[in-house]
Amino acid sequence: MADKKNPLGPTGIAVSANIKRLREAQRITFAELSRRLTEIGRPIATLGLSRIETGDRRVDVDDLMALAVALDVAPGRLLSPEGFRIELTHEFEVTGMKPVTAERLWQFVEGYWSPNGTGLGFVFRSRPGLGRGLSFDDGERLEIDLDGITVERRVRIDDTGVVDSQTSMMRIPPQQKGGTDGDD
Repeated sequence: MADKKNPLGPTGIAVSANIKRLREAQRITFAELSRRLTEIGRPIATLGLSRIETGDRRVDVDDLMALAVALDVAPGRLLSPEGFRIELTHEFEVTGMKPVTAERLWQFVEGYWSPNGTGLGFVFRSRPGLGRGLSFDDGERLEIDLDGITVERRVRIDDTGVVDSQTSMMRIPPQQKGGTDGDD
């Protein structure tokens, strides 16, 4: 058999291993997992599941989401190298980035840290709904106004993460918003 044109990378290998680890830890057979997947509308035959676990079949994003539901875990758990038996300071190879610690990987998966060093812009692009009432200045100053609560955050970021951060928050009663309070 010829070498694969595009072999699994470190993340694909982690997904395969995590599916196997989680399935076995929950004592779920291939037949049961296949039944669960069929029930939620993303059927994968037992042979397909076996091939996923051996790395002979890729997992696309729809498969990943369905497998996470069927295994009752967050999708990020399937993406994380070495599953859940890790130290936060352990470094991993992850597709598309330099080796990162487990902690950084979780921050990336959850939308709190960018491997590209883009800081707050990454956070707001990654977390839908967070940008409501948002004013954004060069990635260093952020102001959010949510229903009369203004939060201002100033951050200085380098390639290792947040270096310096200062947050201030104040509540502006609705009657004062946009006007004076009448206590001249």
